[in-house]
Amino acid sequence: QDPVVLTGEVMDEEGLLQRSAETANVLLDYYIRMNVACVSYIFGDYDRASVQSLKIQDIADKFPAVYAINVQAFYDGLSSYALARTTNSRTKWIKRGRKMMKKFINWARDCPSNNTHKVLLLKAEDASLFALKSKKKREIAEQAYNAAILGA
Repeated sequence: QDPVVLTGEVMDEEGLLQRSAETANVLLDYYIRMNVACVSYIFGDYDRASVQSLKIQDIADKFPAVYAINVQAFYDGLSSYALARTTNSRTKWIKRGRKMMKKFINWARDCPSNNTHKVLLLKAEDASLFALKSKKKREIAEQAYNAAILGA
């Protein structure tokens, strides 16, 4: 069984998505897709993670206080940088990763303890994409990775 498909004894991903659509339950749809995106990123299926994130990207406008928005945006950013490394659409994914990083920069102003280390990790991922071309970018990436680790 594919670990990124959330179907088994406890959950039926496709059935729950169908039920959420039939009942117009946007929060159920959001939480299922958010969890699929997170698990997909963890297991290296960055395409699936990004597809799920794109399907729920507008939910933050409807429910800005839901903490899961933060979790989903973090994995969206990480998946975007991973896809920037592995696809021909590098510019598209860098732009998306930076969009997520900007969200965390704003969130870190209000809640630094929950968000600063995420900003640093996203900055490190961004800088690492250019590390082979520039010693300065390599140093920025290394410093940001170290700072993210210390701040987590």
